Parts: sequence; structure tokens; C-alpha cells
Amino acid sequence: MAIIFVLCAGAAVSAQDVKPAYDMTGIWRSQDPGTAQVFQNGLEIRSIYINRGFSHFLTGTYINPTTIKGVQYRRNRSNGCLTVMAITMNVQSPDASTGDWEAMDGNCDLRQGQKGSWRSQRDRQLEQSTWY
Repeated sequence: MAIIFVLCAGAAVSAQDVKPAYDMTGIWRSQDPGTAQVFQNGLEIRSIYINRGFSHFLTGTYINPTTIKGVQYRRNRSNGCLTVMAITMNVQSPDASTGDWEAMDGNCDLRQGQKGSWRSQRDRQLEQSTWY
């Protein structure tokens, strides 16, 4: 059995000690138009969000029961330019989260070091009405 260690506040934390407080799998909305499709498998989170101008792929890992750290790849759909962003998400409840991002490069329309934040809510109505 492999054990993954994550550095958190200067101390090594075993992945088996981290138990996510909530399952984020579902459809989420933020202040931007559109929805993000989120899939959680244990400590791992994957998300895809596509809007008119950009596609976003997020991959992250829970570092404690309510905090996810990861990377988001933001691709400009008109010219293919790719920006990498560091992501920290805080999950407040099964239906609410906030996040902060920082551009790790200045390849496209964001400046390296540029920061921002967002608030998201699960769209349970859309989850119930979506038929796959």
C-alpha cells in the first residue's frame, strides 16, 4: 500500500490522515456564466469548465478536510494560448466553496503573479434534471 505525504504548514501529513469533509462531485456555478463539472475520487478533484472564451481544466488534491490545492490550465479558445494557474479551494459545505487563483506565467492575457478569487455553489436542480 502506497502512502502519499503532503507538506502542510511545515509538517508532513499522511494522505491517509486526510478525509474530505464533503464530496464535490457535481455541477457547480460561479459568478461567471456556465457550469463546472466536478469529479472527486478520494482526495483527488478534477473539474472542467468551458465558456465562450476559455476552457479550464483543474486538477487538485485535498490537503486537509476542507482545502484543495491544485493547478488549473486556462486555454484561450480563439488562439490556443495556455496559462497555468495555482489554485486553492476552500469547501465550506456540500453546496458552497470559494477559491483563489494566481497566474504562474504571463503567456497570455494574465500577468504572472496576477491573482483573483471566486465563489461557487452546487446547482442541485441542474444535477437532478441532467440526464446522462
